[in-house]
Amino acid sequence: ALPLFGIDKKEFCDNGQVTFTNYTLSNDPITSTVWDFGDGNSSSATNPSHNFTSPGTYIVKLSVNTQFQCPSSFTDTVRVYKTPVVSITGKDSVCLNIPETFLGSITQPDSTIKWAWNFGNGNSSQLQDGVTSFSNAGNFNIQLIASNKIGCADTSYHKAYAVPAPTAIPASNPITILSGGDAQLNMDYTGAIVSYNWIPSQNLSCNRCPNPLANPQFTTKYTVNITDRYGCTPKGDVTMKVVCNGQNYFIANT
Repeated sequence: ALPLFGIDKKEFCDNGQVTFTNYTLSNDPITSTVWDFGDGNSSSATNPSHNFTSPGTYIVKLSVNTQFQCPSSFTDTVRVYKTPVVSITGKDSVCLNIPETFLGSITQPDSTIKWAWNFGNGNSSQLQDGVTSFSNAGNFNIQLIASNKIGCADTSYHKAYAVPAPTAIPASNPITILSGGDAQLNMDYTGAIVSYNWIPSQNLSCNRCPNPLANPQFTTKYTVNITDRYGCTPKGDVTMKVVCNGQNYFIANT
């Protein structure tokens, strides 16, 4: 007998099914067919299929015997590659129009990995760590596909919520006061704001409160930097205009 078998390719992903085709030729009937897959498993089927669960190089052997006791064998090599197991690390809530980085990783290092990001906002990337920003509020399903050199691939998903940006809008702007007077910096706020910081802080009743009382000596533009619970940090401006109401002030020179 002349044993011979064929496979459509010799490189596979782990847990991928490999089908073997038996092309054995014999002048007398074959009475025994034994496949040794090189991983501790065997088969007596004529054209078996087998799953290699671990990456590695396997020597597959086909042994046959005939009615007249003419044994023979044939071997070939199968290479099995680890399918990458991919994951995404990144924020669950992101601010609008702020670039955010999402980290791609696999459980076993592989320099041949190709990365394919789909951020759900029309943007994509082929880098391991993807960077994107969201211009519209809402929920986005981020997808990452990692594939090795023979196409073994895994897909991971990460949900991200682009939160509406908080706002700080002056109730009136500018605010006019007489020299020596004061007025409250009234701002209309939206969003889950957790902190306020007014700049400049001089001549304010407080610089960490929403609506401080201001008594500047000169016309001053105040800026409030706000932070919401998601870490988004927009700002708002209001100008306090100081006037003398047409009066003259005389200061002695001695």
